[in-house]
Amino acid sequence: METEIKDRNPLALPVGYELQKRYRIGKILGAGGFGITYKAYDMINKGFCAVKEYVPLGLCIRSENQTDLAPSTSEKEYDYQHGKERFMKEAATLLEVADIPNIVRLTDYFEDNGTAYYVMEYLDGCTLRQLQKAMPGKKLPFQDTYNILQIIGNSLERVHDRKNLLHRDISPDNIFYTKDNKVKLIDFGSAKHVCGQGNQKFSVLIKQGFAPPEQYRSDSRQGRYTDVYALASTFYCLITGKMLPDATERMAGTTYTPAWQLVPEMTRQMSNVLDRALQLDYRTRYQAVSEFLREFDSAWKDAQPPGGQVGAQKSAPILKNANEGLEGIGKGKVPTAVLRWKENQQMQQAAFPADVMVSIGRSEKLSQISIRGYQAISKVHCYIQLDGSSGKYLVKDVSTNGIFVGKVKLLKNQVYAIDEGTKINLAGQCLLELGAEYGQ
Repeated sequence: METEIKDRNPLALPVGYELQKRYRIGKILGAGGFGITYKAYDMINKGFCAVKEYVPLGLCIRSENQTDLAPSTSEKEYDYQHGKERFMKEAATLLEVADIPNIVRLTDYFEDNGTAYYVMEYLDGCTLRQLQKAMPGKKLPFQDTYNILQIIGNSLERVHDRKNLLHRDISPDNIFYTKDNKVKLIDFGSAKHVCGQGNQKFSVLIKQGFAPPEQYRSDSRQGRYTDVYALASTFYCLITGKMLPDATERMAGTTYTPAWQLVPEMTRQMSNVLDRALQLDYRTRYQAVSEFLREFDSAWKDAQPPGGQVGAQKSAPILKNANEGLEGIGKGKVPTAVLRWKENQQMQQAAFPADVMVSIGRSEKLSQISIRGYQAISKVHCYIQLDGSSGKYLVKDVSTNGIFVGKVKLLKNQVYAIDEGTKINLAGQCLLELGAEYGQ
């Protein structure tokens, strides 16, 4: 059996729709667990922009007029409205930090069509994840990556200082490299304020390989050190071409290879600084981004020969070797989601385009992709979507018997970003491989 779903994302606005009689909606730039981002044309300012729409995965439906959005059931009304309020509050906060360099600039936000939107500057280029995949060995040059660490880190520190705001989703997917050699930290949809005293409850947000242990619990204490871990793991991934083990795997004893053993330019002193930023216990981690950057800069200077270069060349063009990589991105390599599983001892496959959300379960009537022969799988077990901009799968469990990645059980009703090629276990019975194909 082979199933193919060809429909456009059913939750997306139609191309050409004029939002607020100002923003003309174009193609989808990306779709995540909580929203869809479109390229749009600002008819007042006469230029392109990016419009992000609040579209929470699994909570909403688009009306027959293709514009209005509403909770999919009455039971989901509260979660939908609460999420929309948070979306608007976060947009208002981010508008206040729009002047900080190297942070994606917000210009407008509003409610319409039963949902909420914010408008950002349009960035022409690609994410560091996309660029990394196109580079030899999937590694970015050490000097260039160190420049990025300093630039993004300094801007992030200013966000922390001004609004006491955490990003909570730093990764190569959320650092954007533009064609005019600039880097921007993007996607603050998971940003949260930090209380000055006591514990603070947070929604659960997990990006495997980049999220520290404290992000696995909704009642955990999170702080600036949470972004320190994610920034350090992003740096490690970009210079080594390898992702760190998931934080839960590290807590169970899985280790990683120190950066100095993989990167010739990395001294043991620099590697030790990075290791401290990656401590599982937040109390032994650097408590602020500025502290991490200062220690790394000191180790960098100690590694320079007498009379040689000291410190990163922050004013130099970033990613001087990236043009070759950029040219290889987006030339007909459109990802298609491909799911594979075993059914009655035979391999089955289902394919569908990126940025299309599908439901998976035992019921042929209720699920777009049905998996038969496993009674422990729910009628609708989960929602899955391949994010075309990052190549990550977004997975949300809504089942009775759960989803496992290795020995880790995903939390129900939470959205997880999972790498292509991963096998997830539905109800402890069926291994579902999250594959992808890149056609012309």
